[in-house]
Amino acid sequence: MNLNRIAIRSLCWIVALPAFIMMATAAAQQPFPIKPIRFIVPFGPGGTGDFTARLVGQKLDDALGQRVYIDNRPGAEEIIAAELLVRSVPDGYTLMLATATHVVNPSMRKKLPFDPISDFAPVTVATQFPYLIVVHPSVQARSVRDLIAFATAHPNKLTYGTSATLPRLASAWLFKMSRISVTHVPYAGGGPVLRDLAGGHLDAAFAAPAGPWSLIRSGRLKAVAVTSSTRSEFFPDVPTVIEGGVPGYEILGWHSVLAPAGTPREIIARLNTGFVSVLRMADIKARFAETAVQVVGNTPDEFARFMAAERTKWSKAVAASGITPE
Repeated sequence: MNLNRIAIRSLCWIVALPAFIMMATAAAQQPFPIKPIRFIVPFGPGGTGDFTARLVGQKLDDALGQRVYIDNRPGAEEIIAAELLVRSVPDGYTLMLATATHVVNPSMRKKLPFDPISDFAPVTVATQFPYLIVVHPSVQARSVRDLIAFATAHPNKLTYGTSATLPRLASAWLFKMSRISVTHVPYAGGGPVLRDLAGGHLDAAFAAPAGPWSLIRSGRLKAVAVTSSTRSEFFPDVPTVIEGGVPGYEILGWHSVLAPAGTPREIIARLNTGFVSVLRMADIKARFAETAVQVVGNTPDEFARFMAAERTKWSKAVAASGITPE
């Protein structure tokens, strides 16, 4: 009797097996995405990173056919957000906006809970921009060369403010290369830096272009250099740091999209297609141009090579700047 029951159950499983296989295959073949996508942003609402994620995310709803919702997780120089991404399921439904800080962190931190390269899958670089070196109009300088000359003649008299890892590192690297002594004033946010600079309480600052642009156009601040290797299309009259007498100096900020390592390549490809299609839209390009930011939209492989090169570059910059890892 027991043998008959076992035989019947086995027969049932054999008969049902093709159906289970067909169901599993159908589920596996469902087009991605089939549910909303979480886009982690390592900044609070209102900043340039949040602006980038929300601007692109709104259009992605149509490009991917699913809602993309923003999850703001600020703090610890993007480490909190990155750790959340690393711990998520690698199925394409959790992404993260990352900046150059992501590849700087290994050189600035003695220990990280992840590897910024191997623990992540690159999707695309979304945007890129140089930093601006801006000064109060009372500062008698029209270029980095002038700033260096002033600081050389007046050690530690020039004051400059920074509010984040990249501006701090970029400025420290420049001043180290120029062999000048200046006074650094750290801030908790970019807004207070620009307010104090415009108010005459600081002499200079490093800033992403979106922040000081309106102050520059109104004459309340003066741009003396861009940190790219060539002049910016948005600031054609502003010389580069290299033109100011500091050869080999180039710093670019960027916003990118990462997924967890192990995300299937076909899903990465679908995400890349969606993001790039949005970034190439005329209205999206125009909105970014309003903040002096250039759209990129490259392939995952191109982004992977870029990220590895950036990690090497920033590692050298940290070593040259004299900043001690925390």
